[in-house]
Amino acid sequence: MPVVYRQLSPANAHLPTYSLAKELAQQCVAQFGAVRHTQAGVGSDSCCAAVAITPIDGHGAVGPVVGYDEQQGPVLGPVPAAAAQQYAVVFGNSQMAAGLVQNPVVGGHAERAALTVAPLGAALYSPPAAPAQAALFVELTPCINCQNWLAGAGGGVPNPFAAAIAPGGPVTLNVWWRWDYPDAVQATPLAGAHGVFMPLNGVVGMGTFHGGTPLNQLVDTSSW
Repeated sequence: MPVVYRQLSPANAHLPTYSLAKELAQQCVAQFGAVRHTQAGVGSDSCCAAVAITPIDGHGAVGPVVGYDEQQGPVLGPVPAAAAQQYAVVFGNSQMAAGLVQNPVVGGHAERAALTVAPLGAALYSPPAAPAQAALFVELTPCINCQNWLAGAGGGVPNPFAAAIAPGGPVTLNVWWRWDYPDAVQATPLAGAHGVFMPLNGVVGMGTFHGGTPLNQLVDTSSW
């Protein structure tokens, strides 16, 4: 199956794994929003990513993000009983990767960081309503080098899920992004792009979003 690219927007809500990608965006806010600008290596211009995997030892199913407490810490609801919500989340961040918190070979690329720190033996999660469809959310459009890496080419540390998502493989990876990244959005559209595209001012737009409080970010993502 191929890798396909979709902008996270209500206009694309009819496409597979939209709801899952929207929750992954909120999980990114919960993971990084409260530590942004605290000298932890996560600033306004750092791109975040999250991928859904089947629960595995050390990575249990997560509950949905439902809000923030008075210390701006995320509040997660209970893990829903419905099988459609039984997934774990692995995160990646571009600046943390570049700062050697994650594998330095994938530094600067949030989507690569998320996929390469997934635990050994992990499998991409597919919702029962969309079998063989997996989801990765990354805030900025993957650059051309990351598109090649996702397809299994180059990049030093290989994509551990390349075989599963290669043409002819068992899973389609839906790569959902929010802000258009100039390196990828040029005259030639993304290979495998589907749905509606809406320019959102790229890195500047992402930085404006990151400048809001975690609660405001969570409210914003609810409208995506």
